[in-house]
Amino acid sequence: MGIYQNAVAEREKQQVDMYGGIKMNLFFDCEFTGLRKDTTLISIGIFTENGKKFYAEFSDYDESQCDDWIKENELKHTIL
Repeated sequence: MGIYQNAVAEREKQQVDMYGGIKMNLFFDCEFTGLRKDTTLISIGIFTENGKKFYAEFSDYDESQCDDWIKENELKHTIL
């Protein structure tokens, strides 16, 4: 093994958690019906360090709770 391969192997070994899984940062992006106490989730996106992606939209939110900005900038771009 070369120096680079040793460094990669050591890094991978250090990222194993106490349950034997690999540690990885996840990045979330969520859209809600508004910024208030009883807000509802509209969509969620999750991205991993290694490029995997997950995206989901919900259809059970009350659109009347959405303010004009949410309707113009978020709902116009949803798939559902």
